[in-house]
Amino acid sequence: MAEHNETKIQLGSIFYDSWGYDQTNVDFYEVTKIVSDKTIEVTEISCQRLDDNEERVIPVSQAYVGQPMRKRINKWGGIAMAYGSARLWDGKPKYCTAFGNGH
Repeated sequence: MAEHNETKIQLGSIFYDSWGYDQTNVDFYEVTKIVSDKTIEVTEISCQRLDDNEERVIPVSQAYVGQPMRKRINKWGGIAMAYGSARLWDGKPKYCTAFGNGH
């Protein structure tokens, strides 16, 4: 498995981005290519809900739902996304809500 030198990002590493106003959305991205020491390629992947009230999600590796994107790794080890910065997933379920349920 190829590994990013500075932040230990590997092929298959997963990033997540939590965002929203009237709800909390969580997007997951899987590293599909290490381009250079500071650039990676990620592809959005789907998530799985863990409970009946649909408030906890985990990523589903290789369940791609988007096109590959090249991203520069910032000084904190994250990547810039449309609504903020995605960071490496810590392996724990992430909290999300449906529209109008607050955050």
